[in-house]
Amino acid sequence: MYRLDFLSCLQFIGFAQETLPANKSPRMDHHFESLDMKKFCCMALLCVGLNCHAEWTLFMEMEDGTWYVDLASRSADAQPRIWTLFDHKTPVGAFGVRSVKTWLETDCQEGWLREKSLVVFNDQMARGSILRNTSPGTMKIFPQPGSAYEKISQSLCQK
Repeated sequence: MYRLDFLSCLQFIGFAQETLPANKSPRMDHHFESLDMKKFCCMALLCVGLNCHAEWTLFMEMEDGTWYVDLASRSADAQPRIWTLFDHKTPVGAFGVRSVKTWLETDCQEGWLREKSLVVFNDQMARGSILRNTSPGTMKIFPQPGSAYEKISQSLCQK
C-alpha cells in the first residue's frame, strides 16, 4: 500500500507551485498567493486524510466477532476517547455488515460511554463500502458487566 506522509505532501506542494510571469501586477501577485494558500490547504487536508489509517490492536475475542482498538487514537482527557473496531465473523443483516468502527468517549466518574461516531462497512477491518456513517453522540450507554464496552471503558479510565 502506498502511503503519503505530510513531508511528502509539502514537497509535492513545493514542486507544484505556480511560476509567476515577469511582468506580474500587484493584483495578480495577490491572486497567485491566494491560489498557493488554497493549494496548500487542500493538499494538507488530503495528506492528513491519506495518513490517517489505524493501527488496530486485538482487544477481545467474542463468539460473534472480534474487538480491536487503535491505541494511537486514545486521548488522555477528562473524558477519554478511542477508536474501536468490531469485526463480525459472518455478514449481518440485509446489507451484509462486516465491521463497525466507533469513536467512543467515556466518563470515568459516572461510568457511562457514548458513541461519538459510528461507521459501518461491508468488509472486514473497516474496508469496503461505507454502509452507514452517523454521529449519534448524545445517548449515554451504561455498559453491561463483562461486556466489551465495559472492558474498553475500564481500560480508558486506568491511569
